[in-house]
Amino acid sequence: MYFADWGKEPVIERAALDGQFRTAIMRNVGRANGLTIDFADQRLFWTDLDANLIESADLTGTSKRNIPPPLAIMVRTKWETFCQGSEVEVGDGARGTLNSCALHPTGR
Repeated sequence: MYFADWGKEPVIERAALDGQFRTAIMRNVGRANGLTIDFADQRLFWTDLDANLIESADLTGTSKRNIPPPLAIMVRTKWETFCQGSEVEVGDGARGTLNSCALHPTGR
């Protein structure tokens, strides 16, 4: 299981379901919230309430990415969707002025 600890030094950890074998995989994560696993890409996603970002890393805590705060997010088998009202972030930094969401390949 993966979980966030907002204690003195906020951290994202993983452990066995009985709580044994706790391992910190990400440190300095602010108030990490809403942890979600994309099993197809083996990535962990979370929101950082302090930095107002969505962040992700692989399941060992490496390859960290910051995603600008969208209005909505949806991960599908081969596509990610980011919506920001009238401005759309298409994952690779490209921006448009659409009033809808944009889909882009996740790299698989």
